[in-house]
Amino acid sequence: MNERARVRGAWFYLCLLIGVWAMVWRFADDASAATVVAFGPRWVWGVPLCWFLPLPGRRLSLPFTLAALVVLGPIMGFVAAGASARTPVSDGRGVRLITANLGSRLLVPSEFANLVSRLHADVVLMQECTERAEQAFTGSEWSFHTDDGLCLGSRLPVEEAVVRYRQNESGHGAFGARYRLRLGDARLDIVNMHLDTPRDGIMSIVRGSGGLSGLQAAIAQRREQSRRVRQWLVDADQATLVVAGDFNLVEESAIYRESWGHLQNAFSAAGLGWGYTKRENWLLAARIDHVLVGPRWRVTRAWVDAANGSDHRPLVVDLVLAR
Repeated sequence: MNERARVRGAWFYLCLLIGVWAMVWRFADDASAATVVAFGPRWVWGVPLCWFLPLPGRRLSLPFTLAALVVLGPIMGFVAAGASARTPVSDGRGVRLITANLGSRLLVPSEFANLVSRLHADVVLMQECTERAEQAFTGSEWSFHTDDGLCLGSRLPVEEAVVRYRQNESGHGAFGARYRLRLGDARLDIVNMHLDTPRDGIMSIVRGSGGLSGLQAAIAQRREQSRRVRQWLVDADQATLVVAGDFNLVEESAIYRESWGHLQNAFSAAGLGWGYTKRENWLLAARIDHVLVGPRWRVTRAWVDAANGSDHRPLVVDLVLAR
């Protein structure tokens, strides 16, 4: 193929990538195709870049470079906010918060205990958690709560805990736990969430078992569940609210925008990199665990820590509550 045809192909590929990016941002968790792309392995959209190598000149270098930036940036979700130095917040109280889906049976308790000790956390929110995690919170400074798969470890005083269940019955699993904590003279609502996964709906398409109807049903169920949690928090102080956990939502999701777009995403505000918290071997990675905060919080740092035996990695966030 001559150079002119390769240049045309490169520009067409760039336009295709921009279209994919726009489709995910506009229609993820609305349209089936966009949802599959949003939760699928996004790196595959960069594979065609290999076809344009080696680069013969500047005419091909420009669309190739732009295409690579679109893949590595918006399509794969690269965040650059943490690359710049952030102004320290001197007037406020600091909190280091960790959210981690422990993968239940996959958890190695000693590794998780080492993580909590190493990071000197103040508040740890856990999903798919059992009583085995309690050994990470020994000592009089810690309080530990477990509520049907959701757990809290806190150095801050815990004044109240309220749990919501998937079918309003204790035997069907908790999807939200709302804790009232004390930080100096401030009372905080911190919410631990574990919303339903889109996995079954996506797999219904992959396996040909339920088709598009299976995925659309899963989207509708997840939208309603997220809406119910949002309504549950309508009476909370939105300025100091913290909502964290395994949302099973990417930031581009329409469900995320509808229910959670009014809150600040900590990793988007102060993270650096792709921030993938969920990993399926080398093939699939996604940022579906989040820490969301109200406007009185200042996010000074956010990062994804090393794996601890679960298929989710802990998300660590440093927050300052402005006075």
